[in-house]
Amino acid sequence: MHKILLAIALSLSSPHLIAAEPTEEVVSFKCSLAIDAAFRAMDKQTDNKVTQEALSKIDDSNGEFVCIYAGEKKIFVRLQSTDMDPLDNKLLFTVDARTYAVVKTQFGR
Repeated sequence: MHKILLAIALSLSSPHLIAAEPTEEVVSFKCSLAIDAAFRAMDKQTDNKVTQEALSKIDDSNGEFVCIYAGEKKIFVRLQSTDMDPLDNKLLFTVDARTYAVVKTQFGR
């Protein structure tokens, strides 16, 4: 019985059997949840002048959410258009990484 359990444990820990890096999957999942939170917050902030300013430059056809940082405490999600330059102002959401609630929204670089 111990030999079978050892064989299973060794096969599961073998790097050849792992399909993707676990950290990549976690970051991707964290980012998708943070983007969802930013999307919901943006819908609630339509009267916000910061959101209105950003949406005057970004629309449904050219807008994209980009997860630019996913840490243990905060996740930063940016809403930008596909034709923006790096120096253009963008809508930035700061998301709490534990609750996936947007804690701050700002428009800038």
